[in-house]
Amino acid sequence: MKISGYRRSAVPLLCCILTFVAFSFPAVGAPAPAEPKPSPEDPLGRSTPYGTVIGFLQAANKTEYEVAANYLEGKQSARRKAELARSLHVVLNRGLKIGPDDLSKAPAGSLTDGLAADLEKVGTATFGSESLDIVLRLTKTADTPAIWLFSAETLLGVTAAASQLDLPWAEAIWPESFRDIRFLSYPLFTWLNVLVGIPLLVGIAWPLTRGLLRLLHPLDLRHSGGNMLAQIKWLLFLLIFSLLARLVATQAATAEGRIFVTSVANVFIIVAAGWILVRLTKFVARLKTQHLRQIGLPGKIATVELSNWLLVCVWFTAGLFLILRSLGVELTAVIAGLGIGGIAFAFAAQKTIENLFGTVTVVADEAIQVGDPVIGKYYEALVVEVKKAGEGTPGVSTQQAVARSKPGEVPAGAVGQQITVTATIEAIDKKARTVTIKGPEGNSVTVKARDPKNLDKVKVGDNVEITYTEALVISLDKPAKK
Repeated sequence: MKISGYRRSAVPLLCCILTFVAFSFPAVGAPAPAEPKPSPEDPLGRSTPYGTVIGFLQAANKTEYEVAANYLEGKQSARRKAELARSLHVVLNRGLKIGPDDLSKAPAGSLTDGLAADLEKVGTATFGSESLDIVLRLTKTADTPAIWLFSAETLLGVTAAASQLDLPWAEAIWPESFRDIRFLSYPLFTWLNVLVGIPLLVGIAWPLTRGLLRLLHPLDLRHSGGNMLAQIKWLLFLLIFSLLARLVATQAATAEGRIFVTSVANVFIIVAAGWILVRLTKFVARLKTQHLRQIGLPGKIATVELSNWLLVCVWFTAGLFLILRSLGVELTAVIAGLGIGGIAFAFAAQKTIENLFGTVTVVADEAIQVGDPVIGKYYEALVVEVKKAGEGTPGVSTQQAVARSKPGEVPAGAVGQQITVTATIEAIDKKARTVTIKGPEGNSVTVKARDPKNLDKVKVGDNVEITYTEALVISLDKPAKK
């Protein structure tokens, strides 16, 4: 059995500490005692530039300018702030062509725009020979969370800009008396624009789809007998329709409408493109499987099916993350919020995939038929040893091993790994029955003892050595070929 070299990583540390917690202490969600409590979430959603802009637009579109004034910086009177909110709403609707991707969803904003860390540029409104930068400022006080507000400098110019900006054509085509009519808190003409726009887009997308199908028909006929395009015809239509919708979203009459239509179009683009990739992946796998049967190599089919499964998982995962991003979810915060459990889960998934690839050669290289019985066994062991201070050095090491049967033997393969983590006890709270463990890279985690008597056996400064071993063995359940 060949043993690979050692390597260090923070991820195995977290995985092993979590395993240690599961077997010795129930994990608790509280951070280390020295860490401060997180700031409360802003009820108006002003924690990110994206949340501030969207929250302001939602309130202003409902003509709730007193609420929208909460998104403005400054100490003006409530009446003056409401007037500024009305003018800013006009500027955003008529002067900016922004989409959801133009607004940062991170609490710290975009740190690569060349501005100060507490400033975030939303866009620039141009009117005649003049322009106005729409800028947000991050404000902090001792007893409230950090929030983003439209800066006082921006508000100085919104009144003049609002009076000079022309109506967008999607609003100007309607009579002036008709523009003030509202339905479900939004201008009625915006609903009519949608009702008129959807049939127009369908009328353009369908001929384009048919033209693309005719262009691809000879290729489809040669490789699949005309079956492949029939399966993805409506997906192609959805993709083209969504691309057109995203293109015309910049002409929407309101800023919120532009952001909303773009977000919805992005989701449909991702769904359509991802589904097409899944169909194409399965189609290619089916062709490859047929070819292997024709040339007398059925033992390779399992490899093709595994590759097909892995690619489908990749398309699904990538599509899910892109959809979440399009809907305004800050993925960095989501991943960070998973904590140790999420990281350990991701690590476990990573090792599972590595195990699959490590054993797939057994399937790919041996004469194994589809339907043959296979035996799989998984082994797992955990050893925890407490050492006195100075007896061990904090660190992480990993050993991996791969083995397979010899030619002529029953096809079989095995993969295994052993992870050793040495961490230091930095705090013990016998009243709360908790222990704080610090890893070699400074990572700390607080766990609760299942048996309080164990706390009498350790002291601050002691080292905890955790050795986690796992192995997977797969073998064919039939005699070897003579």
